[in-house]
Amino acid sequence: WDLKKHGGGGVAVIDAESVHTDLVSLFQSHLKADAYQWISHTSGACNVSCGGGHHARPASCIRWLDGAPVDDSLCTSQNKPATLEPCVATYGCAWHLGEFGAC
Repeated sequence: WDLKKHGGGGVAVIDAESVHTDLVSLFQSHLKADAYQWISHTSGACNVSCGGGHHARPASCIRWLDGAPVDDSLCTSQNKPATLEPCVATYGCAWHLGEFGAC
């Protein structure tokens, strides 16, 4: 269907199908460079129960448009988030009382 635009003394005919095609083409060309992105998942537990350690935080490559998982090779490795993060755990720490020592 056509839309007719009146104004300025002239009439412009706009073909909705070609406008749609142009917009889709523009959108797709804009997405090509950034069509895939890394996402980080929930962190796992700390690898130690007391003190400093690390926990895993897996990352996956997804298609930006619909969030579907894709092969990791489609995402750039330089933008990949860290998959190991530092952590400090205290739940396994315990005080051990003993005799006083010399100063």
